Amino acid sequence: MSFKYKQSLIAALLVSSAGLGHTQQITHWTEQNGTLGLGYPVPVPVDTPEPFDGFRTYDGLHSKHMQITDENPHVTAHVIGQTIDGRDIWAYRLSDENQLTQYGVPEGGMLMNAGIHAREWQSPETATGVMELLHDNRNDESIHQFLLENTQIVIIPVNNIDGFLQTQRYPTSNYYSNQGGPRDGRMRRKNMRNVDEVLTTRSDHLFGIDLNRNNDPYWAFTENSNNPRSSGDPTSIVHRGIEAFSEPESIARRDSVNLLDPDHLRVYTDVHSFSLVHFSTLTFNQNRNILQGRLLSDFTSYHKEMPGNKNYVNVPSAPGGGIGATDEYFGYTYEVPSWTLEIEPSNGGVDYGGFGNDGHDGFILPESEIRRVRENLAKTFVATWYGQAGPPSAVQMRLIDPEIDAVVYDAEWDTIDQNTRDLFENRIDRIKPGKKYQMLLRFDKPMRIRNAEGEASGLTGINLRIDPVIQAQINGQPVTLNFENGEWLNQKTNTWKSYGLYKDDTFVTDVTIDENLSYTQGDELTWRFVVTDLLNQVNDGNPATVVTWSDGQWQNYESTDGSLGINGGFDNTLSVRLGSQSINDVPARVAATGLYYAPDRAGEGISLEVLDSENFWMTFYSFNEHGQQDWFTGQNNYSGNLLKTPLTAVSGGIFGPDFNPDNISLQNKGEIEMVFSGGVSLAQPIGLQYWYRNAAVKFTYPDGSKFRTTWDPLSVAAGFYSDLFMDGIGSVLLPPVAPNQPPSYTGSWYNADRAGVGYHIQILEDNRAALLWYSFSPEGDKKWFVDMQGEITDTDSGVTLNFNNISTASGTMFGANFNPNDVVIEPWGSAEFKLSCFEGSMTYQSTDNAYGTGGYDIEPLTRPAGNMFGCN
Repeated sequence: MSFKYKQSLIAALLVSSAGLGHTQQITHWTEQNGTLGLGYPVPVPVDTPEPFDGFRTYDGLHSKHMQITDENPHVTAHVIGQTIDGRDIWAYRLSDENQLTQYGVPEGGMLMNAGIHAREWQSPETATGVMELLHDNRNDESIHQFLLENTQIVIIPVNNIDGFLQTQRYPTSNYYSNQGGPRDGRMRRKNMRNVDEVLTTRSDHLFGIDLNRNNDPYWAFTENSNNPRSSGDPTSIVHRGIEAFSEPESIARRDSVNLLDPDHLRVYTDVHSFSLVHFSTLTFNQNRNILQGRLLSDFTSYHKEMPGNKNYVNVPSAPGGGIGATDEYFGYTYEVPSWTLEIEPSNGGVDYGGFGNDGHDGFILPESEIRRVRENLAKTFVATWYGQAGPPSAVQMRLIDPEIDAVVYDAEWDTIDQNTRDLFENRIDRIKPGKKYQMLLRFDKPMRIRNAEGEASGLTGINLRIDPVIQAQINGQPVTLNFENGEWLNQKTNTWKSYGLYKDDTFVTDVTIDENLSYTQGDELTWRFVVTDLLNQVNDGNPATVVTWSDGQWQNYESTDGSLGINGGFDNTLSVRLGSQSINDVPARVAATGLYYAPDRAGEGISLEVLDSENFWMTFYSFNEHGQQDWFTGQNNYSGNLLKTPLTAVSGGIFGPDFNPDNISLQNKGEIEMVFSGGVSLAQPIGLQYWYRNAAVKFTYPDGSKFRTTWDPLSVAAGFYSDLFMDGIGSVLLPPVAPNQPPSYTGSWYNADRAGVGYHIQILEDNRAALLWYSFSPEGDKKWFVDMQGEITDTDSGVTLNFNNISTASGTMFGANFNPNDVVIEPWGSAEFKLSCFEGSMTYQSTDNAYGTGGYDIEPLTRPAGNMFGCN
């Protein structure tokens, strides 16, 4: 403490002792009428972590925060400083591990401070209520999960812990005078600078610092005005301290922004009571002020429709001045919407039937009201932060031919870096006017919620159009479209008709282009669509540039004409080619069982097995991020020309007799999606393969990043039809014949006691056998062994397959960094398989002594469909 400050403190002490000593006394709040009569029961905090119709102690609240932290991987607890009395100040970060959304762009930051004024018990309860709401709905696949996975939220439930504890030690007691009203005890506002915790210590009860007057840039700004809102007098209830950020609580709050990316902070709120007001900060940035006004209007419109019908009024400050409040600091420093929220009541205790005898009784909310206040405000903050997560952008459009349930146009925006997206387009066929298609539009956030009847809806009080507006143009002229059966999707499926990452982020509709449209074959039809999110924010007109926040407004946010601003507009970035004739010889379908690979990524690929008319199994062999072998499995159902599946990585195995299936564990590797092209007739059929198809492949990592490639057939499995289950579209569907021939044994095989290891075998049309053996090394690393030159020998009971050139590979990395020139092929050894319809055996001999020799009995795991060579 400086000498000057100490001298002013001593002088203030002498004044307060001489001038107020005979009028100050400890007075109690009561339910009965009197000096501090409330008119309702005086709340006493209860030491419990669980929310109830009342107030919790600090220890109870803190226990709840830590319980949430323990149970929720998206919540982490951080000590951001210590109070005057050395207590830890806690902040909680609600987010995933990185600072990127599920679509790979920077996450917006939301910062909430509460409990800055000790007597305002509503404030810590509200902050805790927000944490509870997000935690309880963390897996809702809607706006709560969206916020946890796509934003950075930092909450300080109690900033002024010392003062808050002082009010809870004395929940009914205060020092009181007619001149100063109730102070210290239950009515302590300030921190505990130069104050002990004993209420009967008369000399210090007026001291402490008002932490909401202790901030730049307007610290002491009103000192010499006609309406001073802060004071240099240590006994004043609005004492500002000796300098800005003089208090450790203020420093901790200021620096808590570093728990998120400060460059992407998008909103700050300091929660207080009372008066039902947004004391918002206006800066000299007009766009920021407009966006802040919209946000607070939405806050009010939504909240006043909730039980209690409380109306919050926005009272903005004039730019260029202030009182040293926290919202001024964050508003001017970071140019974000920033306000002090004064929650209930609006008229002291009178709102709840109280006497209203004292101007301070509004700080004491009845216990019967806090649950409603806490829960309503938590919902409203979630909606507000949903808005500040950013305006919506389209991420995908698809057109589906319902006659064959196949995707015929696929467009998706892929994130290239934190500011840029690239448009992937797969034009599988021309679009025919007069023909009905199903259109899918997907966005990067949940766009609707569900009402009590389960219908797609908006937030109460926020008027919005439920469905998007979809238009089309050709050569700049409007095109007539007919729409039917439009709906938002809240069901997750493995077909094209599924929401993306969150419920109601995807809209589908039937659409027909005017059959009388005048066009030339191959003309481009441009789509135009516009939609608003739950807070009526219009979609970005051009998703090629990522919308983010800086300099007080949305950046890269284009309107219909492409101009930058704060309003968005029609997205007209996508187009299709028109035509009356298909570009394909036969329609697009999922291709037959076989091996597939990308010619420019030689060294990895998949074994695909079509099991029946709905289900498939695949194993993806590749590498990990360290240049070592890796493989993943997936199984799911498919439809039309689309298959997708989560990929599962297997670990815990070991090569040889020490393998223990109990040690096997499974991990999520990501998701793979394959969209097959239409069929092109082969000049010369290969077995029963009449058409050639490849597949556009998208692999999505668990963090949302992805890479794309195109896979071609690597081999043709003998006996498999070109198009499975396609009655009436050119396929020759014959019953299985010639059972128990070598091609009968194509499929996956395994040993039941070694689940986690498997063998995929294909008998190829050119009388070779292919082996992909998925296993581990003696050290427990993932390994796959391959031989495409297996020799086939018929036996009385089945077939013998000799693989004399088994190899392994290493050297490159999975994903976008794959380089086929780095792949190193090494010989490994040989294996012999003796197979019959329902049982078999394998033996191996490696040239590597670490693997040695051995063998196992095996049995079929899968039996792909569409094989004319069956088993009996």
